[in-house]
Amino acid sequence: MREIVQEAVAQPGPAATGAPAAGLHRAGSTPHAQTTAPAAADRTGGKKKRMSIAIAYILTSVLLGALGQIILKQGMLTTGQITLSMGDIGHTLWKIGTNPYVVIGLALYATGTVFWLAALSRVDLSYAYPFASLSYVVMLLASWQLFNETISPMRLLGTLVIGLGVFLISRT
Repeated sequence: MREIVQEAVAQPGPAATGAPAAGLHRAGSTPHAQTTAPAAADRTGGKKKRMSIAIAYILTSVLLGALGQIILKQGMLTTGQITLSMGDIGHTLWKIGTNPYVVIGLALYATGTVFWLAALSRVDLSYAYPFASLSYVVMLLASWQLFNETISPMRLLGTLVIGLGVFLISRT
């Protein structure tokens, strides 16, 4: 902290130099260290590796989230239909919270969230978020295979369009 304050005091302010304020930065670093680091990573191939790791985190997050949702659905099938009325809320929460499928499904979903956060620490949200829609593709297939749900041609087409959109975004 002392280095930051000394650096800020030692540098002339924006009014003296005519330059915009760059904010406080660590002594010995440049105010643009964060913006120049990705450029250096580009030259060394670091950006490509960082993106590959981020995509692996995103896909792991999508798969764990989808698997969690599938197991949650199985849990709710075994629990039966619930109603969220004030008179039954305690009993309903107990029934849900003691269902092993629900507990495992929530744990998988939470683990997927940790991978999602790791991905967001590496890439832009506008790049990562469309990948989350891949869960639609996973859910469509799982719903059809595991729960014998009927998939209409329009729903199938919509899911294919989503997949195409994710592919296009991944190319940027």
